[in-house]
Amino acid sequence: LSACQSESSGSAKISAEGYAMSEGSLLVAACSSCHLGEEGTGGMASLAGWSQVDMRAALFRYKTEDGTTVMHRLARGYSDSEIDLISESFGQQND
Repeated sequence: LSACQSESSGSAKISAEGYAMSEGSLLVAACSSCHLGEEGTGGMASLAGWSQVDMRAALFRYKTEDGTTVMHRLARGYSDSEIDLISESFGQQND
Protein backbone atom coordinates (compact mmCIF):
# COMPACT_ATOMS: atom_id res chain seq x y z
CA LEU A 1 0.00 0.00 0.00
CA SER A 2 1.63 3.14 -1.17
CA ALA A 3 -0.31 5.88 0.59
CA CYS A 4 -2.72 6.57 3.38
CA GLN A 5 -4.50 9.88 3.40
CA SER A 6 -7.28 11.39 5.47
CA GLU A 7 -10.35 12.80 3.76
CA SER A 8 -12.56 15.61 4.98
CA SER A 9 -15.13 13.09 6.27
CA GLY A 10 -12.51 11.73 8.64
CA SER A 11 -12.38 8.25 7.11
CA ALA A 12 -9.00 7.12 5.89
CA LYS A 13 -8.56 6.04 2.31
CA ILE A 14 -5.81 3.58 1.59
CA SER A 15 -4.62 3.39 -1.97
CA ALA A 16 -2.30 1.15 -3.90
CA GLU A 17 -1.47 2.16 -7.43
CA GLY A 18 -4.68 4.10 -7.99
CA TYR A 19 -6.98 1.68 -6.14
CA ALA A 20 -8.62 3.09 -3.01
CA MET A 21 -10.42 1.35 -0.17
CA SER A 22 -11.86 2.85 2.95
CA GLU A 23 -10.32 1.65 6.19
CA GLY A 24 -13.65 -0.05 7.03
CA SER A 25 -13.67 -1.94 3.73
CA LEU A 26 -10.12 -3.07 4.32
CA LEU A 27 -11.04 -4.36 7.80
CA VAL A 28 -14.13 -6.14 6.41
CA ALA A 29 -11.98 -7.88 3.79
CA ALA A 30 -10.36 -9.85 6.62
CA CYS A 31 -13.79 -11.18 7.66
CA SER A 32 -14.42 -12.69 4.23
CA SER A 33 -11.82 -15.42 4.68
CA CYS A 34 -14.22 -17.19 7.08
CA HIS A 35 -17.60 -15.54 6.45
CA LEU A 36 -17.69 -15.32 2.65
CA GLY A 37 -20.88 -15.67 0.65
CA GLU A 38 -24.44 -16.43 1.56
CA GLU A 39 -23.58 -19.59 3.50
CA GLY A 40 -20.17 -18.65 4.89
CA THR A 41 -17.16 -20.90 4.41
CA GLY A 42 -15.85 -23.82 6.41
CA GLY A 43 -18.97 -24.00 8.55
CA MET A 44 -18.75 -20.36 9.61
CA ALA A 45 -21.91 -18.26 9.63
CA SER A 46 -22.53 -15.96 6.70
CA LEU A 47 -22.50 -12.24 7.42
CA ALA A 48 -24.62 -11.43 4.37
CA GLY A 49 -27.59 -9.30 5.33
CA TRP A 50 -26.31 -8.22 8.74
CA SER A 51 -27.26 -4.68 9.68
CA GLN A 52 -24.82 -2.13 11.07
CA VAL A 53 -26.56 -2.26 14.46
CA ASP A 54 -26.51 -6.07 14.68
CA MET A 55 -22.88 -6.30 13.56
CA ARG A 56 -21.75 -3.68 16.08
CA ALA A 57 -23.64 -5.37 18.92
CA ALA A 58 -22.19 -8.79 18.08
CA LEU A 59 -18.61 -7.53 17.84
CA PHE A 60 -18.86 -5.63 21.12
CA ARG A 61 -20.32 -8.75 22.79
CA TYR A 62 -17.37 -10.79 21.56
CA LYS A 63 -14.97 -8.09 22.70
CA THR A 64 -16.38 -7.59 26.19
CA GLU A 65 -17.79 -10.97 27.25
CA ASP A 66 -15.69 -13.86 28.52
CA GLY A 67 -14.96 -16.46 25.93
CA THR A 68 -12.14 -18.23 24.18
CA THR A 69 -13.47 -18.63 20.64
CA VAL A 70 -11.58 -17.22 17.70
CA MET A 71 -14.12 -14.38 17.44
CA HIS A 72 -13.59 -13.40 21.09
CA ARG A 73 -9.86 -13.20 20.46
CA LEU A 74 -10.21 -11.31 17.19
CA ALA A 75 -12.73 -8.80 18.53
CA ARG A 76 -10.50 -7.96 21.50
CA GLY A 77 -7.85 -6.89 18.99
CA TYR A 78 -10.06 -4.21 17.43
CA SER A 79 -10.43 -0.73 18.87
CA ASP A 80 -13.93 0.60 19.43
CA SER A 81 -13.52 2.89 16.43
CA GLU A 82 -12.42 -0.05 14.23
CA ILE A 83 -15.53 -1.98 15.30
CA ASP A 84 -17.61 1.04 14.32
CA LEU A 85 -15.88 1.13 10.90
CA ILE A 86 -16.44 -2.61 10.34
CA SER A 87 -20.11 -2.31 11.35
CA GLU A 88 -20.63 0.72 9.12
CA SER A 89 -19.04 -1.04 6.15
CA PHE A 90 -21.22 -4.12 6.60
CA GLY A 91 -24.29 -1.93 6.95
CA GLN A 92 -23.50 -0.16 3.68
CA GLN A 93 -22.96 -3.47 1.86
CA ASN A 94 -26.27 -4.83 3.08
CA ASP A 95 -28.51 -1.79 2.48
